[in-house]
Amino acid sequence: QRREPNMSCQLEWIGVATWWCQLGPSGQAAWVQSICSVAAIAIAIAIPYWQRSRQIRDKSERDRKVVMSAAANLKIALDYEAQVFDWAPAGDGDVVHNFTLDQAREFMLLRPQTREALHLAIEKSHYFKEDVCECIVKLGIKAAAYERMVGDLARRAEGGNPDAFFRSVSNTNQKLLEEIEALREKLKCYLPKEES
Repeated sequence: QRREPNMSCQLEWIGVATWWCQLGPSGQAAWVQSICSVAAIAIAIAIPYWQRSRQIRDKSERDRKVVMSAAANLKIALDYEAQVFDWAPAGDGDVVHNFTLDQAREFMLLRPQTREALHLAIEKSHYFKEDVCECIVKLGIKAAAYERMVGDLARRAEGGNPDAFFRSVSNTNQKLLEEIEALREKLKCYLPKEES
């Protein structure tokens, strides 16, 4: 079915065109100038807003990458540390080992990679959520105290006996392991979801 042209719309355009022609060159120039001025103001407002929102998005993406990298490094280091601590002899004679006292002390200290990952996470802790930040800093403090205590206990071990050393460090080792487990759990939300 053929549509009839909309007469009122056509009449409006004719009215606008007639008005425009009646303005004369100076009136038309004034209107064009005012429309262009409004457009320029709108563009002047929009461009900085767009640039600022782009900068915010870019910073947010950089922050997300920093957090994911620090979380992944720390989680890998803590996973390894948790396994080592789980397998550490308790000094009760159930686990047969051939450690010297120096080897036992080295075994119970945190790996250099763990210390480095923890140090980096503490430096970047302001990128994490508040509870995770608190947990990272708390673990850093406890790990430093633990390492000093391991050194002290190794020096005071009865007759250089590794079993006596393992017994003396076992309790504190378990407390540090609990802190490690708590942080490992909190870091999961910063890592890509594992596919099942």
